[in-house]
Formats: sequence, structure tokens, C-alpha cells
Amino acid sequence: MRFIFLFYLLFASLFAKASDQSKLFGYSWWPHYQHPYFRLQLDTLNNQPVLGLDIIAPLKGVWGTLLPTYQLRGETNDITVRVKYKSKDVQHFYVTLNSLTNGARVARRDTIMLPASPNWAEATSQLHLKHADLLSVTLEATGKKDTLGTIQLADFGLYADGKKLSDDVPDAAVEPLFQRSDLLNWTFGNYENLPCMNSPILAVGETVHGTKTMNAVAMDIMKERILKHQCRLVLLELPMDAAFYINRYVRNDPRFKYSYISNYIDNSLLGEPTKAFIEWLKQYNATHDNSVSLLGFDTNLEWVQSQINLFNFFYTLNDGKKSPEMKKICEAVLYDMDPFSKRDVAALIDSSDVVKNCLQKDELMLVRKGVRLMQWFAKHRMRFGQRDTLMAQFVQFAIDSVFPKETVVTMYAHTGHLNYSQTIEPAHLNYYSAGHYLKEKYGENYRCIDIVTYQGATIVSDKYGAYAGSKLAAVPQRSIEYQLGQLGVDSVYLPMSKLQSSEALQMRMAGNGSLKVQFIYGYPQARVDGVLFVRNVDPVIKSERIIKEWQEGTKRMFKAYQEALGKMKAM
Repeated sequence: MRFIFLFYLLFASLFAKASDQSKLFGYSWWPHYQHPYFRLQLDTLNNQPVLGLDIIAPLKGVWGTLLPTYQLRGETNDITVRVKYKSKDVQHFYVTLNSLTNGARVARRDTIMLPASPNWAEATSQLHLKHADLLSVTLEATGKKDTLGTIQLADFGLYADGKKLSDDVPDAAVEPLFQRSDLLNWTFGNYENLPCMNSPILAVGETVHGTKTMNAVAMDIMKERILKHQCRLVLLELPMDAAFYINRYVRNDPRFKYSYISNYIDNSLLGEPTKAFIEWLKQYNATHDNSVSLLGFDTNLEWVQSQINLFNFFYTLNDGKKSPEMKKICEAVLYDMDPFSKRDVAALIDSSDVVKNCLQKDELMLVRKGVRLMQWFAKHRMRFGQRDTLMAQFVQFAIDSVFPKETVVTMYAHTGHLNYSQTIEPAHLNYYSAGHYLKEKYGENYRCIDIVTYQGATIVSDKYGAYAGSKLAAVPQRSIEYQLGQLGVDSVYLPMSKLQSSEALQMRMAGNGSLKVQFIYGYPQARVDGVLFVRNVDPVIKSERIIKEWQEGTKRMFKAYQEALGKMKAM
């Protein structure tokens, strides 16, 4: 256990280190989580920062930023790229620039090769580019086999009109994006005006984690989809392993207790509206042949937590019986789900007659698939970057292989996972969201809508993991939220087909860890079908005890692991 704990701390420290370079050379940088550099380090040269990038084959390293260029005048612009660097034992090192325009279309791609140089070298390149909204800029490198390649950057910049381009441009008004007559009204319990409510797969994305209001809207849409549109599968941004337990509860298995579910839904995404929905769904299922399933399509970054959740699921199924075979399963999920295990736990589950007798056929398929994905995820060296790939694979498996054809599905998660494009802003054009893969697979049968707001507060705060609560930042003028807010309207829906502009806009996209960066650039009509606007949002409310448990992080998790070990010994 000590080794696992130290490995987890190392992963956490490297992840935090990757986030420290946020304003290096004056730009906000995004690591490509599927193509990280082997190591990042920060040094100084003549009191100026120097970024060290280490790379080794077969890894490819990608580090990027997104620059607004819509403010540049003229139909064409001369762009100068300047780099001061040195490199050693690197196969390739280059800068890639993607010019984005008209609904996220890549109008042009340029690659600037930087030859190997053991001494400091300064490279300058001139580009004559047509006007574009955004410029995606990435530093990319590939390494040599069995050799640690090193790159050092002492300066990097893009210049136009004699000035260095910045990712922070002055806020300015834009022409009206829509007409008031384009807006559709909705109220709690009545969303029939929304053209997407009858979609076979409807994804509801929240643009801010940690608000009670967005949570309430999403849960209300879930109810309406169940009551009026025969939705039979609900998918939430919860770990698959945690939701197996919840699904048993909402399908009225008396062995699975509500008191234990709070361990899974006491997070910054879900609040009291979710708890109320779970109770409502349990009662609905009691009179409707347990016809609605509730599943999670996410996973834990900490594989230890997945082990704990799976153990508690099988332990509760066992119901205190003395079963050597079930004890063997419990031992496997508690010991052999880590990255270092070679055991195929999914195959073990599939071969167990006891497990087959405990689970329904559809449930067995989902658990087996979930376990297989969790083991793959735990072993992957770029684990975080595979999160949305895993999400999409589990959802596709559930829809295509488990539930009856034409099953109506409703999803709820952060818009970063559900939209049709990228998980973040388009700094990395090929870092796709789960929604991208689902849209690619199901076409018009998959629809995503965002819940957006003008103002309010969330339980998430500026300090990473503090959960002290914070007011939302003021919306920029170059946003749909701003123009909706200026109209003084509330509870309206705007279809993206009504947008009168295909230019890049700013959109709120605030996640779970910190509110330091709340807005990204993007193309709304390329990301979602429409936006549900609520003028004001209130924060999720959690007790001091719950917030303290969140902040304890691994301490709480390893305490739960020790408790699971004690339960297993008594089986």
C-alpha cells in the first residue's frame, strides 16, 4: 500500500507541475494530455525563465496555446514567429500553427521545423496569413529510441503589426448574435418548446460545476424525458463502479442502502436535486417494473477508489453469505485492479457462476465491460488523456450491446465531455470530447445542449480543491451569455441554428478544480445544438464535514481501503 500511495503522490505532483507553466512567455499553455512530454521543468537564464522539455521515443510531446486573432485588421496579416532554444537527442522539434475560422474550420496549417542545436539558437519565421479568428499554436517533439531528448526554450513569441500577440485581448462588444424572436421559453416541468427533447440520445451539459441551479435543471429534464419521452437509460458523470451500486438502489434492491449512496454523490457536480431525483426514480421504478437504469460513464483517476467501489458492490451483493467464490471475486477487485496487475479481473467475473446468479444479464455485461475499461485505464501511461475515450466506449457499449435497440437515453455531465468538439478550447484540435465520438457514431440521434448563465456563484473557488465558494466572473461582451443577460430574460432556449455569426466567441466552461480560468474561445454552433439560459445560479451547498472530507483526499480514500480489507477478512 505504501508503494501505491507514493506512486499516486508522484502522479499528482507531475500533474500539478504541468499546470504551473500557465503564463510562461506571456501565454496560457495547455498540455496535450494524450501526448505529454516525459518531463517538464522550469529554470532561469539571466533571470529569465527557461522551459525544459524532455522527450523519449515512442512518446510524442505536445504543448499548446490558443491566440485570438479576430482583432487583427486587414484580410491578410504578416505573422512573425520567434523562438530561442537549444535541443539535444531529439528526432523532430517543430511549431505548428492552425488558423481557425468559420465554425472551427482549419483554414490553413503551417509547420516550422527547428533543427537540432546543442547551443542556443534563435529562429525567426515569417508567415503571410489570411484573416482568421483564432490561431492554435503547439510546440511538438518526438524523441529518439532509448535516448532522453532535451529541449530548452528561453523565449517564444508571435508578433503582428509590430506587437506581440496575446491570449488576453481587450473585451469589446460584437454585433447582435440573434434576435429576441429566436428565443424559446421553458419552465420547470415543461420543456416541450425545446426541439431536441424527443432526441433518442440527449446530452445535457453544464458549463459550471458546483451550482445547485444547473443541477436542478438537468434533473428536471431527466424527469420529463422519463415521463413524456420513454427514456429508459440515464447516464451521469459518475464513476461506472460507483453507479453500479446506485443502479441497484433505484431498481429497488433492498440490500443497497441510500445512506451509502451519499459517498458517491457528495461531490461538487451533484447536489440536493440529484439526491431528490434518485429517490424519485426509485419510487417511479417501483411502479414501472424497474424499467429505468441509472449508470455512470466516468471513472476514477485514482484506481484505488475504483477498487473500493467495486468491492463494496460485490460485498453488498453477497449479503453476508459465506461464499468462497464471492470472496475470491472481492479479493480480485480489491487487489488486482491496480496498474501493475496482470490478472484479467473481467474474465474472472465472467467465469463465476456465483456472480452470474447475482447479476442480471444486462448488468453482468455492463460490470464486465466497466471492469475491463477500468483495468485498461489504470495501466495507461497517459491515463487522464484517455478519460473521454473511456467515457465514449462505455456509452457506446451500453447503447449498442446491452439495452434494446431504440432505447431513449439522457446524459448529464460537464459540457467539456458532452459537446461535439474538444474537451477544452481548441488549442489541441485532436483532443476530442466523448461527445465528439458519440456524435460521430450516432449523428443526428445524438444531441447536446448546454446550460449557461449570466451570473451567480458556485461551491468551486479560485484555489484548487478549496471548495470555499466563489462568485462567477462577469461574462465578456463577446459571448452569448452577455447578450442574453443584457435582454433581461430568464429561462429561455437559444438554438445555435439561429446564430447570426460563425465567428469564434467566448464561452464559460468552469470545471471542478478551480475557477481561475472560466472562459474559453470556441465556436458554439460547432459544439452544441442550443443553450438553456438561466439568469442566476446558486451554489451547491455542502456541510463542513463533507468539504473537509473532499480536502482530505487520499487520506479518506486509504481509510476506506483499510475498512474494505477488514470486511473482506471477515467474509
